[in-house]
Amino acid sequence: MEFLLNIMVEALKFFAFFGGYGWGIIWLTVAVNLALYPLTLASIKSMGAMQRMQPKMQDLQKKHKDDPKELQKATMDLYRSEGVNPVGGCLPMLLKIPFFLALFWAFQSTAFLEIASNPANNTSFLWINGRVSITAFASESLADKLAAAKLIVLDHAATDMGKYYVWNVVAPVDTKKLKDLLWTVDAHRVDDIKKVREGLAAAVPGISDDDATNIIIAWNATNSLAKPERVMTPFGPLSILAILVGISTYFMQKTMPSAGAGQQAQMMTLFMPVFLVFICWNFPAGVQLYWLVSNAVAALQQYFIMRKA
Repeated sequence: MEFLLNIMVEALKFFAFFGGYGWGIIWLTVAVNLALYPLTLASIKSMGAMQRMQPKMQDLQKKHKDDPKELQKATMDLYRSEGVNPVGGCLPMLLKIPFFLALFWAFQSTAFLEIASNPANNTSFLWINGRVSITAFASESLADKLAAAKLIVLDHAATDMGKYYVWNVVAPVDTKKLKDLLWTVDAHRVDDIKKVREGLAAAVPGISDDDATNIIIAWNATNSLAKPERVMTPFGPLSILAILVGISTYFMQKTMPSAGAGQQAQMMTLFMPVFLVFICWNFPAGVQLYWLVSNAVAALQQYFIMRKA
């Protein structure tokens, strides 16, 4: 798995030359889908053939409704006579899973954290600014403490927000230590906050509990391709990319040949997009973007293939 992760990080570096890491993810997604296009073509044709077989399948189900074994045998005979592979439609999806997992791990890795933390690398995309900001109470003394501890390099031009000061993180000095302290922490878990407070207190002499807590909260609220994307709205923080993944999944399903138009199939068409929104909600923004673009490319491929069919 380490080998696949390293390949994905190097692929991201390559495609990032063409507009930054946000566009790099898009180009990588398009490349993966184009590489799998022959299998996608065969898969969609297989699903179309299964759709055309439905009347015959329904006849078999009526004929052998009291004999499951005979129904299974007759069904396999029908597939064989029609030249249809019943699992042929799943192959492209199965082959995309390793790419998805490798990308997920890549965004969690120290290697990508080093990339995202380097201001020379463009990790911004749309509303995802790719920068980390730290908010702290009272004075700029916190910036001096953090810099002296050599955890991070800060832009000392702090933005005065009344009782808060905001500093942009230019780069972490000790990436592994910063990742161990902050990158995987859940700001809503008391045990995690306590652990990070203790770690920051050991790494940054003289830091207060309030400052430590604010660093944790600010780090978790950061928009980055390697972290879950959030946008503040009147309804609270929302993951726009996760919602778009759900919407794109719904429309992608609409372009697919359906093996059946029953109530169960219709329920799945509605349930799956909602389910994926919840699944994607806490994924790194880069993974959400990959999934969204993959859905869009797949829908376009299906649309043009079905037009020619």
